[in-house]
Amino acid sequence: MTRLQRHLIELATRDRAVAQWVEHVQGARGTPEPIALRSLEGSAVALALIAVAEITRRSIVIVAPSNEAAEEMHDDLQHFGWPRLGVFPAWEILPYEREEPVLEITAKRLDAYAMWLTDQAVDRDGLGVPTPGPSRSIVVVTADALMQRVPPPDRLSSRRLVIRWGEPLDPERLARDLVESGYTRLPLVESRGEFSVRGNIIDIFPPTSPLPIRLDLWGEEIESIRFFDPVTQRSRSDQPEAEQIVLEPAHETTLMHGGGLVPLSDWFPSDALIHFHRADRMGEHAQQFAELIERQFNDAMRRALREEWDPEDRPPAPDELYLTRWRQVVDRLGDHPISIHTTLPTPWCVPPRDITFTTTAFESIKPDLDTYIESIRTRRREGALVVIACDNNGQVMRLVELLRAADLDT
Repeated sequence: MTRLQRHLIELATRDRAVAQWVEHVQGARGTPEPIALRSLEGSAVALALIAVAEITRRSIVIVAPSNEAAEEMHDDLQHFGWPRLGVFPAWEILPYEREEPVLEITAKRLDAYAMWLTDQAVDRDGLGVPTPGPSRSIVVVTADALMQRVPPPDRLSSRRLVIRWGEPLDPERLARDLVESGYTRLPLVESRGEFSVRGNIIDIFPPTSPLPIRLDLWGEEIESIRFFDPVTQRSRSDQPEAEQIVLEPAHETTLMHGGGLVPLSDWFPSDALIHFHRADRMGEHAQQFAELIERQFNDAMRRALREEWDPEDRPPAPDELYLTRWRQVVDRLGDHPISIHTTLPTPWCVPPRDITFTTTAFESIKPDLDTYIESIRTRRREGALVVIACDNNGQVMRLVELLRAADLDT
């Protein structure tokens, strides 16, 4: 996090509306009442959420209406430098399609699971009391993903493989474990979800890692754990050797077998704040998604009967894989503080209290230099710090020239 990012977050923590929001979150007991956030525009939503996370030391789960909105919110949060960010997108395949989700989406979901497991461990150690230390996670979840049932936390924990430098390792036992976790064994590792065993060298490309990992054995002991380039197959000298790695399953679907799926909210840390972002049409969208699930299930059942599938292979009922009623989804979150960012009424959750911010959408400002300069002068007279973000250094230098020409110190 840069000094400017840190300074912006510190300024946001002093905002009156943020203070009201924090007071509501910290005072929540039992089944807390939800609150509505008004006049919070653009990237200010992300900055306000980070300010709340900074003060309360709580995890935050942001529910976005779509994968696109989730990525946009993630980009805004990243812009302000929060260190532990994640996205939990919906699968890109339709319900009941017999295909694997793409590994990029699987990797994002597994990363989010890992963050929540870490935060849950902090909850247990701190007896549920927010504690100082490393920043908590902020994860953006899509509404469709929140409706999906997922593997329980203990199932993922039991399938994670931890490999430590200097410990003994049985290559064939590791190979069996990797295959059971959805990895594909190949002579050469080039893509996520692949591994190879060549004598005393084991290459693995976890879905959550930007680079594949090479284990070098001396006898049965791990001599080194290094990252390598999947194109050149050479070790990366710019990457330090690791003392420990955690291998997540290659495919989330390998964890879905055996039933016992749980609502995604079971993964959320007990102290997490839930924020519904752009919630105007979220209830309507959830109803449309539930109708799609039902249609897909009926199509899958007709196909199973026509092709005479084995009864064990027939598709499970929608309620086994999804929470098909949006109200049911929201009720599962009742023990968490909830905030809603919306401009329209939300019948599925009616906040009794509003918190009003004083932000303005950039699009509402007339797009000419004189208007910008007058707006800056007004803010400066009010004692405000004015920060302008540019795409590159060239834009910075040109803007400095224009502002100085207008007698504005920069």
